[in-house]
Amino acid sequence: MNTAFWPFEMVQNWARLMYCEMIPVIKAEQESLEGAALSRQPDIEHKAAELYRKNETEARAYLTEYTNSTSRKNLDCWKSLFERLVVTYRNGQYNDIQKKEIQNIGYPEWWLKNSSYQYGPRVYDLESLHEIPDVKYAGKTANVTSGDVIGYIREHQSG
Repeated sequence: MNTAFWPFEMVQNWARLMYCEMIPVIKAEQESLEGAALSRQPDIEHKAAELYRKNETEARAYLTEYTNSTSRKNLDCWKSLFERLVVTYRNGQYNDIQKKEIQNIGYPEWWLKNSSYQYGPRVYDLESLHEIPDVKYAGKTANVTSGDVIGYIREHQSG
């Protein structure tokens, strides 16, 4: 993967899963890379101008090497960013590797309230779910381990 397309594509595709959570991380990486490049720019231009006055070929080689090395660094940073995002944000969770903690991010509160449906993609028997009168969002995610999710909903969640 030696083109910029795929790492940038993978980051943007992964970010779609939990955009609100990941976009601050992505923006910070982008700002860091852009800021570093912009801070070096006056020195790069000054050196290139000096080289150009002496030898145009050396100036071109210098700028080509600078451009190539910056591109490679940015590509490597974006690949690393993708790896960090995959490890940190997966399965609807925030995984803090340093603290060895996992936090369930889950569905946004507004979605749960608007859908009146807190069981996410784990309830496949939607017909039975819709037969339960007045199922409302209870303000929390229910983890049902018995295997009878519909029975749990009938018992605990109906209005």
